[in-house]
Amino acid sequence: MLVWLFLIGVLTYIIVQRRVASITRTPVWLLWLVMMMPALIWTGWIWINGEDAQIPLVVLLGPFILCPILYYFLIQWGRIPQPTLSNSNETNANVEPVRETSALLVDKKPVLRLSIARKKLKSTIAFPYQFIFSRILSTIHRR
Repeated sequence: MLVWLFLIGVLTYIIVQRRVASITRTPVWLLWLVMMMPALIWTGWIWINGEDAQIPLVVLLGPFILCPILYYFLIQWGRIPQPTLSNSNETNANVEPVRETSALLVDKKPVLRLSIARKKLKSTIAFPYQFIFSRILSTIHRR
């Protein structure tokens, strides 16, 4: 059981470090500890009282409810402020807006060229199941 707890702990630390560390100043180890707190509490309970002892509902649901709230609070508390665009809006207020040249009008709706290119790329990359199935069906009908 401790091996599984260790593996889950390492995996959780890697996920928190890669995904959340860039948006908050809260230390990664503290976020990891809050994420792992339910598993640590439950493992500690089983380790102290044995596997046959029934876990009380408070010990079972308490960490499961409180730790996500604490985790969210820690992320919001240490959140790195995003740069505001108010300064750039003031300097660009006198500049004439540039026309969108990357949009096409199809059925009076703007469609970005990028989305059209993605659709074309998907259609060329897609496996030609229709061709394969038509070949199989034509060989079956010939027999």
